[in-house]
Amino acid sequence: MIPIPGSQLPLFFVGGSLAFIAKDIGGATTEAWMPISYWLALATIAPFCGYLQDFFGRRNITLAGGVVLRVGIIVVGTAHSIGAAVTGMAIAGAGAAIEELIALAG
Repeated sequence: MIPIPGSQLPLFFVGGSLAFIAKDIGGATTEAWMPISYWLALATIAPFCGYLQDFFGRRNITLAGGVVLRVGIIVVGTAHSIGAAVTGMAIAGAGAAIEELIALAG
């Protein structure tokens, strides 16, 4: 069995149904922004994870990253517009960046 990094789970959860989610909330023409916002947030936060771990401690940053990741998934799950879904994916991407790099460091 191949282990799956936790930072990719939000995309695995919505990847197969992304078109249906976007159509349901009225963003069928802009559905590509959901995974793009996720990866942009991940790429923005990732370079600072080591500094944040040194400054605040690995345990605190791990817990904060998990909370941010969960909040992002909740925002996506309760979204009623494409803007909220894109924002939720960006929040989830920020939390996922922290979690993935801490997992690799551990």
